[in-house]
Amino acid sequence: MDQNAIYRDLREFIVRECLEGEGSGLDADTPLLEWGVLNSITMHMLNNHIAERFSVEVPFDKRTPQNFATLRQITTLVESLQK
Repeated sequence: MDQNAIYRDLREFIVRECLEGEGSGLDADTPLLEWGVLNSITMHMLNNHIAERFSVEVPFDKRTPQNFATLRQITTLVESLQK
């Protein structure tokens, strides 16, 4: 799956599951952790989604604030795990 498709899928998931369908203003560089979009529960849900949708497990040592700070960084992480 290419980077744009990964980004779109992750954005749709976050809008649906974390933002109750309201995604206006959410872009690739929105600070998801800083703004409270992602928390421990939604991070767990997102990791499950990544495993199911992209057939990759995010290793525990990759579950860092840096890798989950923005959609751009999450997309890059997922793309790197697919290789």
